[in-house]
Amino acid sequence: MAKKLRPVFFLMLALCSVPTPSNSATPDGYDPVRLIEQFEPKEFSKTIVQTFLIQLFVTLVHEFGHALAAKHFYDSPIDIHIGKGQEAWFKIGPVSFDSWHVSAGYSNVIPSFKKTLLVGCIAEIKAKGENVTNEEAQKISQFYFSDEQREKRLPTYKRQNAIIYLAGATTALFCYILAKAAYLTYEHKTNHSNTTCCSSQEILTKAITFDGIMANQLCNALVPYGQSDGKCLWCNCLDVPESVVAPIDSLMPLILIAGHTIAAHYDPEGDKNAPLPIKLFIGIINTFFAGTIKLHT
Repeated sequence: MAKKLRPVFFLMLALCSVPTPSNSATPDGYDPVRLIEQFEPKEFSKTIVQTFLIQLFVTLVHEFGHALAAKHFYDSPIDIHIGKGQEAWFKIGPVSFDSWHVSAGYSNVIPSFKKTLLVGCIAEIKAKGENVTNEEAQKISQFYFSDEQREKRLPTYKRQNAIIYLAGATTALFCYILAKAAYLTYEHKTNHSNTTCCSSQEILTKAITFDGIMANQLCNALVPYGQSDGKCLWCNCLDVPESVVAPIDSLMPLILIAGHTIAAHYDPEGDKNAPLPIKLFIGIINTFFAGTIKLHT
């Protein structure tokens, strides 16, 4: 599906890159010149740097959300990877940077169900002291690995994993909104130092405005596709067969484009008079270049 949509994307990019006179506003009041100006080298480079830094921040927070939740439930070591490479380019603490693709990341945090049973078994044996006989250790082991105990402990294991899968997007969205609110507060005080400051409610309203970052995080957390957290949540925690959610993979490019198009519609930096084709064009660009650029109508 993605390959089929690429010609459409490049056609729209070519059409919108054609220079347009400054007085060529559409009847509904939309002037496409502002869109074209974003493709100028200086503005385009600035957009790439800003988007890269924002995406890096969001991905780091997202993966730390997973890791800290797993640390709480399973005492898992924090091991975070940013990028799509097979080997780390460099490492800073628990974070390995595997490539420049900062919109992708993962963390090895959730042990298998069998391992969690084994950890519980070992912990109970250790709690009884060093003088536990082989017979007592075997009884404890049989208790933990019995069908009855497996069935009893599995729901708790799935609930904990569901929290871990959702912790990534939840943490990322919370920190992203806080960061946006802090930036908007700073920007307003800098640009309007002699005027009355915006109320906290106005700043928060702008901060929670739906955008492309939110679209990506919500899709990743809730939609079962590819290797997303949503697929792990649906298949591993809710026991939905992979064959049921498999068709969503082919629809995912359209779902993401729809999300980014909606984000373009609500974008406070965009033009509310922009017609739907322009919003769709911005949605397609921001989908295919997610983590690289973010354009406005």
